[in-house]
Amino acid sequence: METVLLTLSTCTGCQLAIEGLNRLHSDSMVLFTFTTATTITITGIIKRPSVIYDRRIPIKLPSNKLQYGCAYDSLFYFGIVLMTLCLFLSSYMGIFQEDLFKTYGRHSDEVMWGMNAITLPMYIMYHESISNAFMDYCNSNSLAVLGIKLPITELWAVLLGILVLQYTCIKNVYKLNSKMNSLNLTMILTLRKFLNLLLSVLIFKNQFNYINFIGATMVFIGTYLFYSEKRAKTE
Repeated sequence: METVLLTLSTCTGCQLAIEGLNRLHSDSMVLFTFTTATTITITGIIKRPSVIYDRRIPIKLPSNKLQYGCAYDSLFYFGIVLMTLCLFLSSYMGIFQEDLFKTYGRHSDEVMWGMNAITLPMYIMYHESISNAFMDYCNSNSLAVLGIKLPITELWAVLLGILVLQYTCIKNVYKLNSKMNSLNLTMILTLRKFLNLLLSVLIFKNQFNYINFIGATMVFIGTYLFYSEKRAKTE
């Protein structure tokens, strides 16, 4: 239960902080995801250096090369298609990770390290965006506390705070994934999205139309029915 509460609180707080950061600097997401993956990779190596060459869970790379092109397209419907595809892929990834834990043991920290470390080379495609955001962060106003300027800018201070929340969130998600099935985890993360939507409307005054209301109601009812049925079976 403690892990569930930590997951909901840190992940919800992290997403709200990210939304606030995006209002301060609109081109922060690539830098944020890159620093998150880098932080998890480095901390994983510091905690267990042998993870690089002595893994309990093997990383298998496909032998055939995947050829693809990158198109920077901001079309609305193209984005909807990508998000829909990501939903299906993330659902499958949860099932895949569940099988992974059953096969090789519950090594949640190693899976978290591998999933983030393997993505780092892909950020080469976004080097320009990362570089521009990095310079903007360095050139932003210095953080001042009680009138005293600290040797860190406001944007970097906000980003570091979000990284702490994000690291805790991701660590607890993988910990939950190693202890429960993917359906239970999906329900918890869906509830987190519902909380994020509600708090985003209240804090940032974002629009909440009837479609959002219908979706939020369905999530709430579905979560309630799921856990009510599960509790009845347990009793």
